[in-house]
Amino acid sequence: MFSSPDLLRYKFLVIQHLQIMKRFTLFFIIPLMVFGFFFAGAVQAGTEHNVSGWAWSNMDDSLTPADERSIGWISFNCTDREAATGKTCLDANDPTFNPEVNLADYGVKIDPSTGVFSGYAWAGGGEDADGTQKPTIGWINFEPAGPYPASPNSSAKENLANGEVSGWARALAYGGGWDGWIKLRKGPSDSGPDYGVSINTANGEFSGYAWSDMVIGWIHFNGANYGVRTSPTPSENQPPVAVATISKDGSNYVDSITVTQGVATPIYLSAAGSSDPDGWTNPTNGVSSGGKCEWNSDLNQGSPTFESTINNPASPSNCNISLGNLTFNDAPGTYTYQVLRITDKPGAVSNVDTVSVIVEAEGNQPPLQPTSPPEYPDGESWDHCSIQGLSIPTFHWTYSDPENDAQSAYQIKIYGETTLNETVNCSAPPCESYTPTTNWVRDNLNWSETYSWRVRVKDNQWSGWSYDNSFAMPSHAYPNPDFSHSITGAVVNFTDSSICYDANNVSYPCKNNSLNNYLWNFGDGSSNSTRGDTSHVYSGQGPYTVTLSVTDDVGTCTTQGDSPVGATIPPPNWREIPPF
Repeated sequence: MFSSPDLLRYKFLVIQHLQIMKRFTLFFIIPLMVFGFFFAGAVQAGTEHNVSGWAWSNMDDSLTPADERSIGWISFNCTDREAATGKTCLDANDPTFNPEVNLADYGVKIDPSTGVFSGYAWAGGGEDADGTQKPTIGWINFEPAGPYPASPNSSAKENLANGEVSGWARALAYGGGWDGWIKLRKGPSDSGPDYGVSINTANGEFSGYAWSDMVIGWIHFNGANYGVRTSPTPSENQPPVAVATISKDGSNYVDSITVTQGVATPIYLSAAGSSDPDGWTNPTNGVSSGGKCEWNSDLNQGSPTFESTINNPASPSNCNISLGNLTFNDAPGTYTYQVLRITDKPGAVSNVDTVSVIVEAEGNQPPLQPTSPPEYPDGESWDHCSIQGLSIPTFHWTYSDPENDAQSAYQIKIYGETTLNETVNCSAPPCESYTPTTNWVRDNLNWSETYSWRVRVKDNQWSGWSYDNSFAMPSHAYPNPDFSHSITGAVVNFTDSSICYDANNVSYPCKNNSLNNYLWNFGDGSSNSTRGDTSHVYSGQGPYTVTLSVTDDVGTCTTQGDSPVGATIPPPNWREIPPF
């Protein structure tokens, strides 16, 4: 029995094989004649095949010397041939298949998630510009098994980022000295003219050339009256993301404000932090053309009612509204309102975001809005050296209350890759700093990225949120100096095992980089700057505390290694002399 590729290899029309015999060697013709009538093959196409159209094969004079050994038209989908033949495509294994009215179904597919090609094209001949009849090669497999003739070591694949196609396809009629391989992009070490196949990621049209020696020659994927195309995979519409904030002055927007019970207060709502993953102004899936923002503008409790609608907002900030002066007569406490939802053009609806209002009884004042303390003007301090490969920030703020009430709690939000939102009760006030856990830092703060944080404080009522403070991570981890020592008499040998990090945060021995600086302090008042291993002669037994500081392009860290260090001082050599 023949495997599926074997069956495919021999499914040609005898008349077309006779044309091949006239043009080039008979190395694959005889088996085609023997088996061509008896095996229909199992090449199938269907709705999953998303490539169609025609390519043309010829030994193009502009690319290589003229040669008659080329094959003409190549079809990438059975449906390409239906109109010209008057036949319809049908699975050749279907019991109703009739070659008088049907074409054996086939096609080529590009996986939209990986870019990998699969399936078969049909090299069916045709006439050259001078009327010369081209031969038929038959099936071309776009996912052939290796080993492959050269780099790249893969079958045909599209780079989904730029549309470049590389790898190999293979004609199934190879043999007799021809290996049938078709290369879709020139490799760096290949000789000859540059070539390659590309796909326009916007409209799916192919362009460029592929190459196969001996029989096929150049394959052109786009010409004046022909071309190959695929349907760009439409991106799935994603709902907008609603982010609402509130303000008492129309300038400083926060998640929560504090108002006095019974006192009229101007209220402003903002959607400026909102977004649409598909792009706010995307003409198909965005918000600006056909979408809307809706506000629960009467701030009713429970399920929101959306009384105010802004259609076709050009940007998120175009959704901002003023509610005028509102008087909150609620009992003192914190009230959360569901205020904003956004709908995009196709009708995808966002989350409903909230704001909070803290209502205070008249005369009771909350703490002041936290600010950065003078000793930490940026609001942060850093530990770059305690844990290898990590930089840990600590966030600082001030607590001040008009009535000198003690701080009872604080709430901090750190906007990393995910948002940390933690409320901490103060067991021993003041509580004016916070250090996130090493696991959270490791999972949520990336090198060279800039993030932000905010905090609010509480006595028996919450203050307003601080303004957002930004902080930047170093470009990579700080050095991790380390050493061990061994003793030979008064000589102590120090073995350096310090680790540094390059711009990609890949570790390497610090001593291998001449730009890194070392400072050894031997604990007896002497030092040196030897990069890597060193030694020192002590005049006493010690013990001595030795430190090593390593400085690279981001900063300095210091260690005591395996201190303390002791030295073995040999006893003096006594020589007995007579007293007289």
